[in-house]
Amino acid sequence: MQQGRVLRPRDEALQDHGMSTQSNGDDYEELIPRLLNCLGISEASFQEAIAWSLCEHVVTFLAEDKEVILKMARAKDFLVQFADHVRSRTGRKW
Repeated sequence: MQQGRVLRPRDEALQDHGMSTQSNGDDYEELIPRLLNCLGISEASFQEAIAWSLCEHVVTFLAEDKEVILKMARAKDFLVQFADHVRSRTGRKW
């Protein structure tokens, strides 16, 4: 343990596996596989879980304004309006 610095349990666990407690945002390509290995999680399983989580987040994000969605749902051109809604919220064409 470094003198003058209090390490949290996470920091100690990272150091035990030769990982830095200082992240500058550039070391995730190394850190994530090492953490997954420590936990016994495959990278494919991790990517699947992240993709699922992001999909759920997109759905929640798109459905935030329930009033707008309900109003659209009653319209004859619902799919057109919903596509426009998705495009305006995400900034991309799906």
